[in-house]
Amino acid sequence: MAEGPPQPRSVERPRRLTGLIVVGLLAVGGSYFAGYGVASQPRLSESLQVREPIQVTAQIEKRIVEAPPTFTGTIVAGREIALSPGILPDPSIVTRQDLAVGDRVEYGDLLGVVSGFPYFAFPVTPLYRDLELKMRGDDVTAFQSSLREIGYNVTVTGVIDSQTLAAVDKLYGHSDLDAPKGHVEFRSFLTINSLGQVAEAAPVASTVGEDQPLIRMSVSDPSVRFRADVIDASRLSENQAVTLHAGAETAEGVIRHVGEPDAGGDGKKPGSDVVVETADEAILQLPDATTVEVRLVDGGGEEELAVPATAIRQDTDGYYLLPAARGDATPPPPIRIEILATNGGWVAIRGTEIELGLEVRVNG
Repeated sequence: MAEGPPQPRSVERPRRLTGLIVVGLLAVGGSYFAGYGVASQPRLSESLQVREPIQVTAQIEKRIVEAPPTFTGTIVAGREIALSPGILPDPSIVTRQDLAVGDRVEYGDLLGVVSGFPYFAFPVTPLYRDLELKMRGDDVTAFQSSLREIGYNVTVTGVIDSQTLAAVDKLYGHSDLDAPKGHVEFRSFLTINSLGQVAEAAPVASTVGEDQPLIRMSVSDPSVRFRADVIDASRLSENQAVTLHAGAETAEGVIRHVGEPDAGGDGKKPGSDVVVETADEAILQLPDATTVEVRLVDGGGEEELAVPATAIRQDTDGYYLLPAARGDATPPPPIRIEILATNGGWVAIRGTEIELGLEVRVNG
């Protein structure tokens, strides 16, 4: 079988040309997209550039930095006095007792009846004898003055009269007792110079004597006492408010006495003894010698130039501040300072080159 005629070469060339064109287009497109990707990436040098820190500053201002001082004190038991008649019947048996622990004793109150003899609380009066109608003397004058002090309508004449005896009748009558007729029994009046609360009362049927007073009376509440050095004592005054802290207990108090400064001795530092009183039962009921922290409510120092604590810098020469830099100007030199007090993130400072309103750096 005869072979057919060969295919013309012109047919193969168009096929090759088409292939070359396709390859060329792909190469151009790839170069474009590759170039776009490279162009879109940030320059490495730009991403590594270091930004300048922001300067944070504060002004020197005036404020009270020093906190009010605190003191360590102790509970001191209140003062008590024992009341017993100077002349006691024999036997001395308590037959009536109207007072109870905690009762307030006032002049004219019945302290008790011992073997039938009543005893009343009375202002200090020089009584040494029974007083009868028309008797006179200094003791009579004092007795009449004491009756007036209690509140009875008596004219001080220095002579026992019907008005004086009527006042005595009323005094007895307030306790549902009958007064002696026509005279005053001086031993029924227990003269005391301080009033207070009943700490102990002899019960009915008990025997009054040296070991058992008729009444034991607290004439002052427990107090808190501490020692303040000369400088601190100069900042304390009577009626100054304080707070008292003992364990979980907190109470308000008042300074009642600031002693005269002394040189101390026997373990006491130079300064003054200070007495604080409180009405808070939580403190009053604490045992004697309990430690109590005393804080002044208002007693901090005076206003001083001050800066935030973060503005304070230190080197081998001491403390200093860095004034705030202004624009491109050369940074000012450090300013040397002295620290006076620190409290609550603020520092009171002193220095010859500082002034109110000066801006200083508080960051690195």
